[in-house]
Amino acid sequence: MKAELQGLRVLVTRPKNQAAGLIDVLTQAGARVIHYPVLEIEATENSPAQQAILSNLEQFKALIFISANAVRFTAMSLEKHSITLPSSIQCFGIGKTTSSLIEQCFGNAALFPEGAADSESLLALEALQQKQINGRNILIIRGEGGRETLKHELQKRDAEVQYLELYRRISPQFSKQNPNLLPILLENKGIDLVTVTSGQSLEYLTGLAEDQKGLLKALPLLVPSARVADIAQRSGFEKLIQSSGARDAEIIEALSSWLQHN
Repeated sequence: MKAELQGLRVLVTRPKNQAAGLIDVLTQAGARVIHYPVLEIEATENSPAQQAILSNLEQFKALIFISANAVRFTAMSLEKHSITLPSSIQCFGIGKTTSSLIEQCFGNAALFPEGAADSESLLALEALQQKQINGRNILIIRGEGGRETLKHELQKRDAEVQYLELYRRISPQFSKQNPNLLPILLENKGIDLVTVTSGQSLEYLTGLAEDQKGLLKALPLLVPSARVADIAQRSGFEKLIQSSGARDAEIIEALSSWLQHN
């Protein structure tokens, strides 16, 4: 691969177990990667309510996986309880990466929006219009919290919608043995560019900058969507690079294009 990012010091904020691919392609392109996970992903407690839903998946016309993490934690939960995902259920993924993982883990074909990987694009799919889902049960599989847009709009289309929240996002825990180095990196001007892949990542990152938030917001920030770009802009970030999605190739393409014009 051509080293089009030669020497660029890039802060990657993805969780530990999800950053290897992006780190590899950035390094191959010549970047100097600083991996600084701003959140961690952990499973929620296995409640009786969760178990009841997992044991009766056939009641749902459709399952909507809001992220690749939703697919991974569903696969773990089903395997733990020796449950097979019914082949008759229509699956949806928030984007291509999520949909590919659905097929890989469960064998079910999954629909996804060809445009942006967000709730609005998902809601535009023909299979989720009112005439298709009126009166049908739909399960949204996601982490704790998050946007309510998808559920509210599906309910407006007369679908019966439930959540299955299988994981949560938490901020990293720091100590004397494991200190928060981000303020020092910013103060020493050790970062040229920052990447985030969600609004929540951006929120956690900003908080972890502590008293160096001004230096953080002055750095170029790569975001994966117009929605996260809007959050960043309203938060005071000055230089935004918007990729066409959160996949590794899309991030590299956006960074390469940005460098050519700067």
